[in-house]
Amino acid sequence: MATSTQNAITLKGSAAIISEYLNYGINSILFQRGIYPPEQFTSVQQYGLTILMSKDEKIIAFLRNVLTQVQHWLAQNQVDKISMIITNVHTKEVLECWDFKVQNELGDSASKLDPNNPPTSSKELKKIQAEIRDVMRQIAATIS
Repeated sequence: MATSTQNAITLKGSAAIISEYLNYGINSILFQRGIYPPEQFTSVQQYGLTILMSKDEKIIAFLRNVLTQVQHWLAQNQVDKISMIITNVHTKEVLECWDFKVQNELGDSASKLDPNNPPTSSKELKKIQAEIRDVMRQIAATIS
């Protein structure tokens, strides 16, 4: 019987930055946990780190669709947690649960939400990138 592992990570930033991070974070977990073979990943440089991204078109399309919706929900403050569940394909037993607690940091224009012009974070990109780098390292440390 496998032991279920729960991991919680908090992300802060604009909807676009959080959505982008989730893409890198999910791919990192898929690679580091050995969910897919290493040859199905390619290296990219992002946030001062080398991140392995899936080359599988089905995974890329799935994540693009899901993260587009997540970004919309984040911009409208409709979600505060995204969970990635890793299960045993045969028994459906939950092996790991990765909870990404998200905090959309809205700028001054946040008082009136316009669905055609979602607010962005007032935080400097360098600060967001440093925070995301720290979270990526946290994922790596949790898996090691």
